[in-house]
Amino acid sequence: MGYFEELDWKAAHHRFKYGGKTKRAALSMICWLFKSLFKNMEDLYVDKLRVDLIDADLDYFEDDSALRVDPIPAIPLSYKEKKDYPLPAISISGGGEQKPKIAVWATGGFGDLLIVSACIKEIYEQFGKPIIDVFYHIPANSDFVFKNVLYVNKVYDRKLYQKMQGGYQIVLEMLQHIVPAKANIKSLAKEPKLANFMLALKKHNKKYFKFIASRPQFDGAFADIMVNNFGKNRFLAMSFDPYFKFSKDAKPFIYLDNKDLNIIKDNGLESKKFITVQHGWDNTSKSKNSATKAWFLDYWIEFVKKFKEKFPDIAIVQIGGANGEDIDGIDARLRAKTTYNQAAILIKNSLLHIDTEGGMVHLAHILGIKSVVLFGPTNKDYFAYENNINISAGTCSNCWWLTNDWLIKCPNGYRQAECMRAIKPDMVLKAVSEYISGL
Repeated sequence: MGYFEELDWKAAHHRFKYGGKTKRAALSMICWLFKSLFKNMEDLYVDKLRVDLIDADLDYFEDDSALRVDPIPAIPLSYKEKKDYPLPAISISGGGEQKPKIAVWATGGFGDLLIVSACIKEIYEQFGKPIIDVFYHIPANSDFVFKNVLYVNKVYDRKLYQKMQGGYQIVLEMLQHIVPAKANIKSLAKEPKLANFMLALKKHNKKYFKFIASRPQFDGAFADIMVNNFGKNRFLAMSFDPYFKFSKDAKPFIYLDNKDLNIIKDNGLESKKFITVQHGWDNTSKSKNSATKAWFLDYWIEFVKKFKEKFPDIAIVQIGGANGEDIDGIDARLRAKTTYNQAAILIKNSLLHIDTEGGMVHLAHILGIKSVVLFGPTNKDYFAYENNINISAGTCSNCWWLTNDWLIKCPNGYRQAECMRAIKPDMVLKAVSEYISGL
């Protein structure tokens, strides 16, 4: 099924299921479709992604001698002076050669950054361990995700990107796609595998440029295609054959600092079994009250009450950020009171993590802890991990990016997201009980 056929099918599918209630959703999708049709998409793609591929028609560099150029004089790598950030050094040939330098422009929230980290790790390991710097906008996230990792050289504030980008042979934008914002293929004469990766990446992205150029409005449609046509989840969607393949079990490195182990003792958990839960949402929802993919507070309270009745000896620890609500009946209420490192230590030492789809689920997966994950507006098959217990209910789901405000307003017009309302506390309790009883 072609690209436009996929969009037409998706709109028709929702009209059939929900009738007139999704007229706004269908109209939004049609608007996006016409936006794609009546703009010069090739120009839009080049303009938005700032592609600067040099000699992009080259194939495999069997003999790289003809492509060697004189080395660019190295600039001392000193970043102590905050007022003046020199460009990173590039040395392409001659004595004292350096590895290729790659800049990664990362966007998204905590969970997105964990996936980006895994992707960077694969690039580092598959393509000769290049020097990779990351530009990101939330220091609390990047400080934890990239602490002590070998595959990232330095992390910079994104505000410095415009000044420093000229010092890199390759610049990649990463979120749901890997997008080459700049790639000097000729300078990669001594790195044929990396050069071919960049050429293949360009061809791969041309195939999906309609989705890339219209980010994030087409993210939902792209996810549907990845799942239905290729069986790929959120992480594997960033791979492509044959130049960039990796296992679904590939994970980034996460460093846990033992200095925070006292978080367990300080909350009376050292001699107890416990589970962790999160009721919250990230800043991208633009709402402090709730988000469509969040479970309801009254459901959490009912679940906690029934869980404590069934498992009185197992404590419940609530973690998460500032956007959320406190749940009654919790044994250790640590929402907005922990660092990422402390939250990771709690998850790592728990029996199970319970959450809606989000960053802490990705973290638990990396740490080897099973999660019970509640899915509503986002695509369960795209975001789920096989080792987790993934729960969805009802017939209304997977509507993310049908409207621009899907995260704060149900696209189907319900006052509360029906997909989350359909997941009853007893359903979650049953799944949790079956797993804990089998431990």
